[in-house]
Amino acid sequence: MEKNNLKQKSLLVVIDHHLLSNGTSYYSSNSLFFKFLNQFKPYFKNIAISSPVVRQKTINTKENYEFKEDIEVLPRPAYKRLFLYYALLPFYSLLNFLKMISYFRKFDIIWIVTPGASQLVAYFVARILKKSYFIYIIGNIRSIHQGGCPIHQGGFLSFFKNTFAAIEHLINRYITRNTLVFSLGKEILDLHLQKSNRCVLVATNLIEDEEILSMQAWRKIHAAKEPIRLLSVTRLSQEKGLELGIDIALYLQEKGYKVQYVIAGKGPYESNLKGYIQEKKMGSVVSFAGFIQDKKLILDLYRKSDFFLLTSISEGIPKTLFEAQASGSVVLSTRVGGAPEVVENGETGFIFDSRSVPAFGDKIIDLIQKPAKRIKIVQNGFEKSKASSAPKQAEKITGEIIDYFDFD
Repeated sequence: MEKNNLKQKSLLVVIDHHLLSNGTSYYSSNSLFFKFLNQFKPYFKNIAISSPVVRQKTINTKENYEFKEDIEVLPRPAYKRLFLYYALLPFYSLLNFLKMISYFRKFDIIWIVTPGASQLVAYFVARILKKSYFIYIIGNIRSIHQGGCPIHQGGFLSFFKNTFAAIEHLINRYITRNTLVFSLGKEILDLHLQKSNRCVLVATNLIEDEEILSMQAWRKIHAAKEPIRLLSVTRLSQEKGLELGIDIALYLQEKGYKVQYVIAGKGPYESNLKGYIQEKKMGSVVSFAGFIQDKKLILDLYRKSDFFLLTSISEGIPKTLFEAQASGSVVLSTRVGGAPEVVENGETGFIFDSRSVPAFGDKIIDLIQKPAKRIKIVQNGFEKSKASSAPKQAEKITGEIIDYFDFD
């Protein structure tokens, strides 16, 4: 089957990430996955998204982006709290079932994104209507709930969430049997490899080919040796472990280096971090850039940084690692989530088994003192970025769909 034959097929993406609407035909989201879907428009006749939609009078455009008529939205019932969804599970399941029966009939291929509260309903509707479908796993639900998140503070709510996380995990394993599965991490890949007909490792990468920095441009930006510019781009929450980044900056300063550490993002833990910075007397070294939506601005921040720090205790596959490598910022990451799948240790960046401040700090000093070694890491990162850019990932996924399904 030729690749352009998919142009005769319609694709429906079923995902539980909520979309925001102010009552018009404009929909907004802060999920990068929806942007990733734009890469698939050249391959299919049309693409639509079925997602829960929340009505809001005002939408923060700084944290959400809008998409219009290019991808149709087929709304499903929204729930503001997962607890409420499970408490009213039969009611929500029936509503979802009726909506999906109506929606699925109009499409040739169903893309089910998991984990999600309605994944099992989507699976059964696709089977009932004998639709071609595949599963796209964006995270391990058990790891999400076991990665230092507040739900593990104890009590009934913690028990409730963990119980349903275990149930969702079993559902996830059940629906991935005997079908095509795409996975965003090797841990998840290994978990489902024996159950599915075909399981493929992919990445939701938004880097375009033209956004990958050239070596010549990198050398021009990084002509000065100091200050050492560190960067973290993440949500400001406890499980991101940003105290480690602050301690690394302090370690370098104590070794006699001039350092600037920028933290881009926002979240509920910001005041705690500011208190920690004040305690360590690092106010002149560490700064907060806030949430940056504009892609050009965030890429510029990456390109000006020397080293990108991923200090998380819990992660999925951090998309920031793709952006850092494509921008020439050397990645130093904890061994967390899918980071080892993105960063080849010692080749395109560095993965640390412990949260040792001297280990991180001494590696940075080593690379500063050995510029040829750092340049090699940067070059390798550029090459990997070219091989795993957004268009390349879309081409890989559509190629697998073509190889797996036998369309008439």
